[in-house]
Amino acid sequence: RFEKYRSNFSLAPFATLSSGVKKILLDDNYSDGNTYSLTQNEARAKSAVAFGDFDEDGMEDIAVIMDNNEKQISRLLILCINKMTQQPYIAFAENYADKMRIRSFKKGAKIYMDSREFVPAPRAGIVLTAEDIVLAIVYDVQAQKFKTYFQE
Repeated sequence: RFEKYRSNFSLAPFATLSSGVKKILLDDNYSDGNTYSLTQNEARAKSAVAFGDFDEDGMEDIAVIMDNNEKQISRLLILCINKMTQQPYIAFAENYADKMRIRSFKKGAKIYMDSREFVPAPRAGIVLTAEDIVLAIVYDVQAQKFKTYFQE
């Protein structure tokens, strides 16, 4: 088990993740039948983790891209923190048919939502990019779920 932790979390972007987050990332229960893992490429690792208060509860959340190198696909996991237990849980998971990169943005950043013009984001979120697509993911408090918006 230690060897699995050491090999998966040795790169700087992953080393500081909490033990609860690491446990979820090593658990295959979120898988869709494909095997995903954290990248071991140092340059790619920098665009595989993002932090922000995505559900606007005052606690820092984490978004992580997991890869399947054989199929050249990715899986995004957004892990929020339960305020009462202080434990992470998977709040959003989605598969993508390409290798994705992520970064976070702050509340008020200009993004496309349901219109063809830039509007201030109602809360912090994630931008996903691949070779030919850019997406923004923002938590919708009313619907109590994450929503995806095309950015091109």
